Amino acid sequence: MELPLDETLRRLERRITEGKLDRRKILNPGELAAKTSLPLATVQALLRGKGVPEEPFKVQVTGRIATFLTMYMNRDEKSKKTETQLVAELHQNLGLSKEWVRQIVRGQKVPSSEALHELAVYFKLDGQETYFTSAPATALNRELTRILHRYEAPERDPIDALMERWGVKSTDMRLHGGGGKNKEEIARLLEAVFKTVLPQEDQ
Repeated sequence: MELPLDETLRRLERRITEGKLDRRKILNPGELAAKTSLPLATVQALLRGKGVPEEPFKVQVTGRIATFLTMYMNRDEKSKKTETQLVAELHQNLGLSKEWVRQIVRGQKVPSSEALHELAVYFKLDGQETYFTSAPATALNRELTRILHRYEAPERDPIDALMERWGVKSTDMRLHGGGGKNKEEIARLLEAVFKTVLPQEDQ
């Protein structure tokens, strides 16, 4: 069962306090806005526990799609795309008419539910079409829940969780016998090594 936003925030704050983590990194409004395609002011208000005005469905969906596609076009200097290039890409891969795609990119048209689904699947968006249609609090909560799971999900492999926390991409953990140690013990040993060889987060 999904937690409400205020409970997700409360548990994240507890993890940040207990772990002496950098709140500015974990709850960075700019990064969260980019992940959810929500306006920065909306994210900032929700993080402070404030309500945000409801928007008409059409305004919300077209705005979020336009925001997401604009960010997609400008991900980085090497892979920047023009509107014409994006329209051609979606036309070719999704079979949508160029004029229809152009209106979507500019926030002028609400896609059908089927087209929304195709867009979400194509871009591999968390929540699929609900990425565009969820209320702001729900959209932010979905992203915050993913962050929370990095720090407190008990079902996660302790070594995987530790590696993610310290930014270690991969390692060979077959252990070749393991020396009788379980994964929790090995994770504690690895954490001691990481603290020695990797830079500490700012306190």
